[in-house]
Amino acid sequence: IIAAAALSLDDVHIRDFSQRNRTNLTNNISTYGVEPWGNGQYTIGTMALLYLGGTIFKDDRSKKVAMLGAKTYILTGGAVEIPKFLLERDRPYQDPTYQYLFKGPVIPVRYTSLPSGHTTSAFAMATIVASEYKEKPLVVILSYTIATLGGMARIHDNQHWASDVLCGAAFGYAMGKLIYNKNNWGVKQFKAP
Repeated sequence: IIAAAALSLDDVHIRDFSQRNRTNLTNNISTYGVEPWGNGQYTIGTMALLYLGGTIFKDDRSKKVAMLGAKTYILTGGAVEIPKFLLERDRPYQDPTYQYLFKGPVIPVRYTSLPSGHTTSAFAMATIVASEYKEKPLVVILSYTIATLGGMARIHDNQHWASDVLCGAAFGYAMGKLIYNKNNWGVKQFKAP
């Protein structure tokens, strides 16, 4: 919370910098390369392929990650709506001059900047994968790199303040760890060799 509060002091500067440096290339990378990891397009497909591969090749570990991933995506997607409703922070494109405007809680919910839901989902999923494959540093690095790029895309696309993304990353990490460590589906535990 302290880091997010400190980062919020530079939210406008970070937003201005990212908007000044947008190009067609960065727009395409964001739209087609990294943003879909946070909205579930690539994530759900990846989990489905993991489960299918686990079924075909009788790999319980892949099936476990796929089931935990699906569970994490659903639970995290619901949980992230609570602070969005309670805080109702303007998105940068709604009021680009004042990043400290909080209007919640009110109905209907119109201002849902804090925390970044895309970043929350991406980090929750990355945490599930990284926790299960912690003995494979490349998988851990790749998982968190994708999640980080997804968060950066939200700033680039002017959808979130940098502090929203930081809060989303922390919330997603915490949800991923909670769900991974409290696996109540009784999925068979795989022990790395």
